[in-house]
Amino acid sequence: VTMKITILLLLMSATCWADPELQATQTSYQSPAGCMNNITVMSAPGSPGPPGPPGAPGQRGKPGPVGKLGPQGLPGAAPDPPIPAADPAAHIAFTAVRTSSFGPHNEEKTIPFEVTHTNIGSHFNTDSGRFTSPVKAVFYFSFNFLSSSSGNNLFITLNHNGRKVTSTYESTGRSAGGSAVLLLDVGDEVWLDLGENYATYDNNNMYSSFSGFLLFTY
Repeated sequence: VTMKITILLLLMSATCWADPELQATQTSYQSPAGCMNNITVMSAPGSPGPPGPPGAPGQRGKPGPVGKLGPQGLPGAAPDPPIPAADPAAHIAFTAVRTSSFGPHNEEKTIPFEVTHTNIGSHFNTDSGRFTSPVKAVFYFSFNFLSSSSGNNLFITLNHNGRKVTSTYESTGRSAGGSAVLLLDVGDEVWLDLGENYATYDNNNMYSSFSGFLLFTY
């Protein structure tokens, strides 16, 4: 190794004496002939230094190209069905009562009523005692009466267009009633008849009542 370095120095010294400008510019090593030579000695790389501070953010790049159309998504849930508008014909109900006794009569009589607590749709007539259906539908009807205590029994029938549907009988001083579910067409009538020589008893306590309401249209 020493021999190689000596030969290198001699070569550099010869170059220096042959070129005075080079002699004037070379530094860092004094040759035996008095010439300044810039000698670079290569050694093994040192350990890596610590990382430097992060640089400033670069400029924002241009937008990329538009991507391909993605696959079609799954069908969404079906929307809730709209709420149908209320049908006025589907709101029918009544309750009518009497405030005075009725009968006896020498023939069968339709029972009129004096007060309506409910008459939605105004399809019950208190004077005639008849309910007239405005739609084809199924209705529920009920009635209740108190017999007279003066010796006249109670006998009442529920009628649909003149056809007897059901009836009730009770002796003096007792109450009785009945009910029915009927399919009515438009214009059909329902009413109550009091039998011949029978009587009801009433006052402001309103013992006699007749009620009906629509179940569903048909």
